[in-house]
Amino acid sequence: MRSGLTIEQLSELSGVSRQTILNIGSGKHFGDLKTWLKLSRALDVSLDQLLAEVWSGDSGSASK
Repeated sequence: MRSGLTIEQLSELSGVSRQTILNIGSGKHFGDLKTWLKLSRALDVSLDQLLAEVWSGDSGSASK
């Protein structure tokens, strides 16, 4: 897993805009599957690993 990247570096590596990354980080936007795939590839982690923390707090909707 890549760590220690700046928002700008992550944006460049992933092709996801800086603003989108900031909006996801602040919870203003959840992102779509294409965005999460780009981020997971840029960070060299699986999609499951990347989304685990995001969805673990979800008391929500989808059942397994």
